[in-house]
Amino acid sequence: MINLPELVLFNDYPCYKDYIEYVYSIFKNDFLDNPVYYLKQKIVCYREPLDDNKEASFWHIVTGDLTNTSGRLLDTRRSERIRWPKPIIKGHTDDSIKVWENKKKDKKRKLQERIYFCLDDWSYVIILGKRKNYLWLCTAFPISEDGYKEKLKKEYLNCQK
Repeated sequence: MINLPELVLFNDYPCYKDYIEYVYSIFKNDFLDNPVYYLKQKIVCYREPLDDNKEASFWHIVTGDLTNTSGRLLDTRRSERIRWPKPIIKGHTDDSIKVWENKKKDKKRKLQERIYFCLDDWSYVIILGKRKNYLWLCTAFPISEDGYKEKLKKEYLNCQK
């Protein structure tokens, strides 16, 4: 079983801004200052659009979609696990990590290739986009819905055939 770093708890910080700055410093160190590679391909981050001088990939890892507005909102379950993506990707050969590729159509109906890294208890997933010469960090988040866990398990099993 992979040994994951401790959570970065929101309640340990005096205010939202201090917490975001600290969590961003971890993200910046892990993915911008010290790039991560998967099978010799560099993982890059969406730079645009920048919000508060922070990359879109960062915001996708620490925030969740709002169902009835156009914005995103801090999701502490996501942000507290900011230290997890890098060791999961780097430890992808560990038996406790499931890795598979899948193709899906995006909102514009264009076929997108994705690489999934999921803990074997299906509680956390990282999604990378696949491009010709690089990979990009789409998102990472904990999974609480049983239906989504089952969907990922099915995708994984179908890709193993």
